Amino acid sequence: MRRRVGHIRQRSPDSFEVRYCLGIDPATGKRKTATATVRGSRKDAERELRKRLVAVDKGDRADPTK
Repeated sequence: MRRRVGHIRQRSPDSFEVRYCLGIDPATGKRKTATATVRGSRKDAERELRKRLVAVDKGDRADPTK
């Protein structure tokens, strides 16, 4: 299994952007990513990123286009 990729970027003092990889699109061969905004501390953003990466690994993630 490949390691999932994600990172956190601070948008404002109490807002962080979480970006993470959903996998490779078989049609194009490009990486699919999802983005979410987390309000709170950086620790909250780290928890949210871990939660979303675990969901992607388990396969029970929601479609990011919805």
